[in-house]
Amino acid sequence: MGSLKIEISGLDWHTASVDDVCHRLSTNVSLGLDTQQVERKQGEYGKNKLSPPPSRWLRKLLYYIFGNFGTLLIVAGILCCVAWKPLGEPLPQASNLALGVILFIVAGLQAFFSGWQVISVGLFL
Repeated sequence: MGSLKIEISGLDWHTASVDDVCHRLSTNVSLGLDTQQVERKQGEYGKNKLSPPPSRWLRKLLYYIFGNFGTLLIVAGILCCVAWKPLGEPLPQASNLALGVILFIVAGLQAFFSGWQVISVGLFL
């Protein structure tokens, strides 16, 4: 952080005159860069265009699964499965397992439709 502060404090572009800036960048105010300079600078720095934003697909997927109502459904499914076998001994109720599986399916469907809604809205915008 300290070296960045020293590096930035040494910049004087904002106080330099227009002629001095044009001389430093080897350009002209009225003509701009010539073709050779443009090709050289594009080779050095790349084209002057914005890079696409990161997709963050994993973050979005986790939000669709665990965001909003999904977390409640998953926790309820886990509790139903735990009530089936470990807590339901010696006579485990199959309905607890069925309810847990149904809750997991509903959580998956909710995540799918949430993602589908966001994608379909994005296609129209």
